[in-house]
Amino acid sequence: MRGHQEERVQAQPFRVPTSSTPTYRGRSGPVERNVVEYSEDSPNRIRTVEVANPPSDAATITRLPGLSWKHFLRDLKAGEIEQVCLLTGFDQPTVLANVVSDDASSPRPNAAEPKSVREARFAAQSWSALQDSNNPVYSLAREFEDIPEKIPAELSAERGVLY
Repeated sequence: MRGHQEERVQAQPFRVPTSSTPTYRGRSGPVERNVVEYSEDSPNRIRTVEVANPPSDAATITRLPGLSWKHFLRDLKAGEIEQVCLLTGFDQPTVLANVVSDDASSPRPNAAEPKSVREARFAAQSWSALQDSNNPVYSLAREFEDIPEKIPAELSAERGVLY
């Protein structure tokens, strides 16, 4: 490994109007290129970088400008960042990410689901459903069903147990 100087650049992206993003014809049809302007340490040193969606080789990725977490979070909250790519190695396990979607499997508040669905879920958690499923836990759960979940303010009625 040869010694080389690694230059770290603090980049601050600027919003570029969409009319300034050029389009060129690639092998698979028209390809849009993203134009990113950033400043290095001072506002007087502004550079422009054109990036196709997203670079795929390591040399190009390592030459991209850096972005501090502070600026990343600020721009993310402001809605200026539309897409984030997470780069991982082939030998690393797959990364599970939260995805925003409109499908029915996404978590929703209880008020958003129909009443019939809530009633069906409640019925599936009943004593009769537990007994019908032949679950061995049923007899043990029935034995302790009268134990309150919260400690009462006063003692319960005497059942042969002295406190």
